[in-house]
Amino acid sequence: MQGRQRKLAALGALALVLLVTFTACVRARRIRIRPEPSLNESGASFLRYASSSVEGFTDPAGRPCARFSGEIRNNLIGWQPEDDDGACVVDTMETGLRPATLELRWQAVIPSDGSYELVPAGYGLGAWGSALSRGSYYGDYFAKATLFIDAVASSCSGSWALELARAAVTGPWDRRAIFSGWITIPAIMLHGCRGGDIVEARVRLVGETNRGAVNVDWFGFSADADEDVNRIFALRVQRPNAGQR
Repeated sequence: MQGRQRKLAALGALALVLLVTFTACVRARRIRIRPEPSLNESGASFLRYASSSVEGFTDPAGRPCARFSGEIRNNLIGWQPEDDDGACVVDTMETGLRPATLELRWQAVIPSDGSYELVPAGYGLGAWGSALSRGSYYGDYFAKATLFIDAVASSCSGSWALELARAAVTGPWDRRAIFSGWITIPAIMLHGCRGGDIVEARVRLVGETNRGAVNVDWFGFSADADEDVNRIFALRVQRPNAGQR
């Protein structure tokens, strides 16, 4: 009996260690989804919201997915479902093989010549959905969702990309890959910019598949009020050694 009690005590201690370790890991991965106050004191110039566009994505009723109007709805700058059917989808059975894009754009005038950082202001960017690849007896098939963030001016540019999900299959099966959660956006470096040029920040979710579908349930920035749409990105003079991170 005492041996059994010792085993149970040891198992309990191990479970406690695992719980503490798991909790520490979860805390280490926490992502900020509200603004960073220090940007207000750093001399950064915020970009103003410019426009949105949709190519290839349709809503659950088969109509072209609506563009974002510029007004915050349900604390979101972007796309969300009207019901439980998801927000936007691209499906090769309906739209063919061309990629589909959801895009948001911001703009600002570069203050003076020099090198800059395009800095996320701290509002959380989230993406929820799935990529579905429909296989066949012949050929290789894929479906993927990718996030692209570009900063482009006539004199300078920079970019960053993240594959959110990919489903690939060879054979007569279906395969689905899920993407969900908040995304950490790095600063994007812009070297040799000319003052007076307009810099445009573009945030794109691109769905691609050669036989299948990409479903977007929710995509965009979490925000509180309409004025937040003009505080998503800031342009800041590049700090020493910033490009070495």
